[in-house]
Amino acid sequence: MKKMSLKSRIMLYFVIIPLGAFITAGCIIILDMFELRKFAAQTGNDIANEAAQESIYALQKEVRAELKMLAEVQAAICQLQMRRALSGMNDLAALYKDIHSGVYRPGDRGFIAGSRPDSGSMGNLTYINYPETLSRKEVEEGLKKLTMMCNAFKFSCAYNDYYSGIGIALPNGLFFKYDWFPVPLDYDVRETRWFKTAVAGKGEFTGFDPARSQSSNKLLLTISKAVVVDGRVEAVLVLDILPQSVSNDFIVTRGTGCFAFIAASSGNIVAKEDLAGKKLLWNISPHEKTELDNITKRIIPGRKMSFATTCSGERLDVAFVPMTPGAWGIGVATPIRNIRTVAGKAVGEIREKKDAYILSTRKYIEARALTYLGIGFIASVIMLSLAVGLALHIGKPVAQLEAGVEQLGKRKLDRKIELNSYDEFQELGDTFNAMALELNCQIESLKENITHQERVRQELLVAAEIQRSMLPDTSAVSAAHDEFDIYAEMHPVKEVGGDFYDFFFVDEKRLFFTIGEISGKGLSAALFMMRSRTLLRHGAEDNVPPDEIFVNVGNELEKNNDSCMFLTGVCGLLDIDSGEVVLSNAGHPPPCLRHSGEFEALQTDKGVVVGALPVNGDQFAVTRLQLKKGDTLFFYTDGVTEAFNARGEEYQFERLYAALRKLSGASPREILDGISDSIADFAEGASQSDDITML
Repeated sequence: MKKMSLKSRIMLYFVIIPLGAFITAGCIIILDMFELRKFAAQTGNDIANEAAQESIYALQKEVRAELKMLAEVQAAICQLQMRRALSGMNDLAALYKDIHSGVYRPGDRGFIAGSRPDSGSMGNLTYINYPETLSRKEVEEGLKKLTMMCNAFKFSCAYNDYYSGIGIALPNGLFFKYDWFPVPLDYDVRETRWFKTAVAGKGEFTGFDPARSQSSNKLLLTISKAVVVDGRVEAVLVLDILPQSVSNDFIVTRGTGCFAFIAASSGNIVAKEDLAGKKLLWNISPHEKTELDNITKRIIPGRKMSFATTCSGERLDVAFVPMTPGAWGIGVATPIRNIRTVAGKAVGEIREKKDAYILSTRKYIEARALTYLGIGFIASVIMLSLAVGLALHIGKPVAQLEAGVEQLGKRKLDRKIELNSYDEFQELGDTFNAMALELNCQIESLKENITHQERVRQELLVAAEIQRSMLPDTSAVSAAHDEFDIYAEMHPVKEVGGDFYDFFFVDEKRLFFTIGEISGKGLSAALFMMRSRTLLRHGAEDNVPPDEIFVNVGNELEKNNDSCMFLTGVCGLLDIDSGEVVLSNAGHPPPCLRHSGEFEALQTDKGVVVGALPVNGDQFAVTRLQLKKGDTLFFYTDGVTEAFNARGEEYQFERLYAALRKLSGASPREILDGISDSIADFAEGASQSDDITML
C-alpha cells in the first residue's frame, strides 16, 4: 500500500470519512422513514399492553395488601374477644386454686346436695354428674369445693358474650356444670377429648374444631384448661362457645366483594362466609368442602401467608392470619375477576392515549429527518474548510519531526531537531534531542557493564571449577578399600555455594569425614566455606577429637567475623577395622542410620553452630556407635528437607524418611541418586532454593 502523508490523512479524516458518514446516514434515514412509522406503532402497542399488565399487577398487589389487612383486622377482633374469654377462665382457675388450698371455705348452710344425674337438675341451670363408682363421701367432699364456683360461673356467662356454658371436673370424674342443657346419664368426663388433652397440657389452653354437644346437640367450640396445684392436676375447666358468638364479630368484609372463612388447627375450613347474605356458615356441605380443598391444601396452620388458588372453577387471591388458642386462623379471599374488571377500564384509557401517541410520533419523525439532513450538509461544508486549514498548520512541524527522527534512526545521535512552533511539537522535538543524548550515554555505559559482567561470570566459573576440584574423589577411596563404600554429591544453587563435604585417612585405620553448611549463599559463603574446611582438616590431621575440632574451629572463625557468618556441620572418625564411629554435631540436622536393613533417625546431641560466637567444650557432645556389616550412615544439609515445589510446600524430613525406607537395600550411590530423584519429582520443575549436599 502506498505511503500516505499526514496532510492527506487529515484531509481524509476530516472530509472523506464524515462526508461518507453523512451520505450513508442520509440514505438510511430516508429508507428507514417508513420502518420508523411501523416501529412507532408497534412500540405504542407494546407500551399500552405493558401498561395494562402493570396496572393489573399493581391492582393485584394492592388487593392482596388489603386482603391481608382485612384478615389481620378480623383476627384481631376475634382474638380480643377470645382473650376476654380466656382471661375469665384464668380467673376461674385461680378461684378454684384458692378454694382447693382452703383460702375460701363453705358457709354454715353447707353445700348444694349432690345427686345422680337421673335425679334431675339442682336448679339455677347447674348440673352434676359423677361415676357410680364414687362413694357418697367422695361426692360430698368434691361438691363442697365445686359448688362454691356456682356464682362465679353465673357471672361469667352473664357478662361474656362468648360463654355458652362452663363446667369444672375433678380427676375422679365428678363434674359440675352451669349450662342450659342437662348432662347425659352416661357422660364420663374422663373419657372426653377436652379432659384428656387439658390434663396432658398441664395448664395450657387447648381448643378443638367445632363439634356437636352430647347434651344440646348444638355445634360448639370447646376450650379446656387444667388447674395445676403444686405440679398436680386438681381439676379441669371447660368452656363452651356458640359459633354464633364468633359470627357476630365477623364484620370486616361487609360492603366488599370478598368473603371470609375460619380454618381450624387441623387445617380444615370450619366456617365460610356466604357472599349473598354475608353470614358465617358453620355447617359446610360435603360439596363445598371439596370445592374448598385447594384453599385448605395451601394453608399452613400457625403461619401468616397469602397466595393465589382456584376454588369452584374461579381464581382467587387469599390472605390467612393465625390466632390462638388451638392455632385457629382467619382467611379473606376475593375473586381475581373483580380486579380484572377494574383493570379493564384502565386498559381502555391507555389504548386511546396510545393512538394519539402513534400519530404525534410519526409527525415528529418526519420533521426531525428533514432537520438532520440540513444540519449534516452545513456541517460537511464547515468540516471541509477546517480540514484544509488544519492540514496546512500541522503538516509543516510534523514534516520537520519526521526528518529529525529519520536521522536518529540512522544512529546519528549528534543531530538535533530544530523547531520554533512554540507548541507540543517543539516540546516533542526537545524531548527527542534529550533522548538522543541520554541514549548515547546509556550505550557507552552498557558497553562497560557488559564487559564487567562477562569478566565476573568468567571468574565465577573458575571459582566453581576450583571448588569442585577441592572435593575428594569418592571413587578413588572406594576402589582402594573394600572394607567400606562412600559416595557424596553437592549441588550449589549458584555458581559457587556454601555447602561442603570432605573425607580422608588420618592414619592407616581411621577415616575422617565431615559435611557442613555455611549461612548465606554465593561467593561470600564459598570463601567462608574454604576457610572452615581448611580448619577442620587441620584439626583432624592434628589427631584432635571431633568435639574439640568444633571448639577450635568455632573460636578461630569467630575472630574478625564482622559479617556474623556461621557453620553448621557434622564431623567424625570411622575405624575401618572395627566399624566404630565417633562423631560430633554442631547445630546440623542429625544423620540417618541404616541398621538391619531399616533406616532410622540417629539421635545425637545437636550442639551449637560455630563461627558467630565463642564456644567451649561443654557445648558439644560425642556420639559413639558400632557399625556392623551392611550398616549405612546418611548425612545431608537442610537444602534437602527445605526444598520447595511450585505450590510453596517443603520436602520435609517425613518425605526424606519415606524415600530412604524404599532404598533399604541400595548402595551409597544408589541411595543418593534415589533421594535426588525424589526431590526432583517433588519440586515439579520449581527452581532450587538452597545448596543440596549429601554424604
